Amino acid sequence: MWDSSGADEFLSVDNDVSHAKPGQTYLVHQGSGGYSDRLGWTGGSGDLPTVATMVETESPDANDANKLTFIGRWVELASHLEHAGGQARLLAAEAGLSVDLGAALVNAALWHDVGKAHPCFQQMLLRSGTPPILETVWAKSALQQGHCDRKGFRHELASALAWLQLAQADITSNIVAYLIAAHHGRVRLSIRSLPSEANPPEAGRLFARGIWQGDRLPAVWPGGHGDVSELELDLSFMQMGNGPRGESWLARMLHLRDAPDIGPFRLAYLETLLRVADWRASELEKQTQ
Repeated sequence: MWDSSGADEFLSVDNDVSHAKPGQTYLVHQGSGGYSDRLGWTGGSGDLPTVATMVETESPDANDANKLTFIGRWVELASHLEHAGGQARLLAAEAGLSVDLGAALVNAALWHDVGKAHPCFQQMLLRSGTPPILETVWAKSALQQGHCDRKGFRHELASALAWLQLAQADITSNIVAYLIAAHHGRVRLSIRSLPSEANPPEAGRLFARGIWQGDRLPAVWPGGHGDVSELELDLSFMQMGNGPRGESWLARMLHLRDAPDIGPFRLAYLETLLRVADWRASELEKQTQ
């Protein structure tokens, strides 16, 4: 409810004020009453709700924000993945996860930032500073801020695609892929391009979240896959139906959401554990001189 003069009747987005409808939004003058802070909607004119006040909040992160990348010191990608994996192992044990879910959490931690090896991301890190070693792949920067040349670039989508292309296709692998993609809250059930992101120059080339079909990712694979020196990222997962690599991303994620032994709450819990592992690893890296 609001407290502004000159409005004493129901206003609706569909202009039908005779009947309230589920899902519609209505603006009601606080003086009209009918709502109790304790009981909810009562219809009594003497029940006047407390007027809500505006709360100052920080502006939301941009879609290509990378706050945790700029921690004031350089950290190699391989080291950060190892640190996050170690923290994930500790959390899996503390949380009492099953063997399978514990392994999924650790694998997600070991792969969550593999996409930072993308040339776009590395160029961002090297643009305004010189790391102690040039011939390596970095995860964290001593700089204060930076953005990729491709607007909207999300390294975690590149990480998830690399995992799916190299791992065996099964439900556990899909859990790992979900956790990798979701660990910054930008990609979950669907892979889609955004109106504001950079488009590839070629017509018909798939793109989403700053990743373009055929982008090449240098080998930074944690454990195994030593025979794969470079990977060409495949965005066919974003298309509907089965593709050259099997089920679409959406189909795989819906299976996880609807599976009785997994479901949205278990996924959310595992995602939280992965985020904590990542945060703890980054905090330890900040403190290491």
